Amino acid sequence: MTNIVNDAVSVSLPKALLLRIQAKSEMPAIEGLEGILTRVLNEHDTAYPNQPKHVVLAMPVQQEQKSFKTQRGFELPIGLELFANYDGKHLTAKVTKSGIEYKGKTYEVSPSAFAAKKDCGATDTAASTNGWKFWMFKKDGRAQFIDALRPPVGQK
Repeated sequence: MTNIVNDAVSVSLPKALLLRIQAKSEMPAIEGLEGILTRVLNEHDTAYPNQPKHVVLAMPVQQEQKSFKTQRGFELPIGLELFANYDGKHLTAKVTKSGIEYKGKTYEVSPSAFAAKKDCGATDTAASTNGWKFWMFKKDGRAQFIDALRPPVGQK
């Protein structure tokens, strides 16, 4: 994907580089940064006439996020379909780039399980849950707790 930059853009320059650019002018305050750069580039173009005059810069492509990183640094793959059976009800959720989405709201792992249990009528005490051992997913046709996706203790 190529973006052509039109109009002015804001660029951060290290102070040392800015001072080097300003040193290329006898009157930097009058000529201004744009004037200095234009003059220096024009001089360069004259000295090296066979070099291309216009360069199209490709903006860096942002990598698509593939996992949700929990507060403790564990990763869950985005799109993973989760489920739990609680109090005779089948509950579903999904991992998104922002967390675990349950009924349109996004949570961290254990708060999502708390919300699901509360939704089933559990008291605060009964709803307090380790989400890693509440939510499940299917792998190779078998249900597993999402806890299986965490590395063993001591390995991260």
